[in-house]
Amino acid sequence: MLDFGEQGGRLARVTAAVTLACLLLAQDLTVAPARTEVGAEVVVTVRRGDAPAASVPVVVEFPDGSRRELGETDAGGRLGFEPDRDGMHALRATVDGVRCVTPLAVAPARRRWLLAFGSVPLGLVLLWLHLRRPPGHPATPGEGRSGAPKRAAGVDQASTRST
Repeated sequence: MLDFGEQGGRLARVTAAVTLACLLLAQDLTVAPARTEVGAEVVVTVRRGDAPAASVPVVVEFPDGSRRELGETDAGGRLGFEPDRDGMHALRATVDGVRCVTPLAVAPARRRWLLAFGSVPLGLVLLWLHLRRPPGHPATPGEGRSGAPKRAAGVDQASTRST
């Protein structure tokens, strides 16, 4: 333990008090989701310790270095926006003189055309097959109308018994 000028161990208590005060008064800037894509909504949350920080201006820095003010947080400390460019963004807010910065990874928008081209025709075919089935038709090919296994045509009970 450090003890300068015969402080009698008080330096350790001062260090602990300063550390505790910094942790309790810590400002926080979070982004949800942390990884998103172009056009999806992102919610920025600014907090002072445990309480939301209202009316805090938030600025976004784009990958090309340009900056734009997004606006101010609401009473709950939240601000929503939709990124229009892909790449690493930096969100900045100054809370009580402390500059908070958090990164945001934005991926290009995914194209879901292949999924649509495959899913829609498949759904239409399955609907057509379901509607073509006569009423009371068994759900599975191996069952009769009552749910009992089907017997082969032209086979009577006497020929199936062993002698």
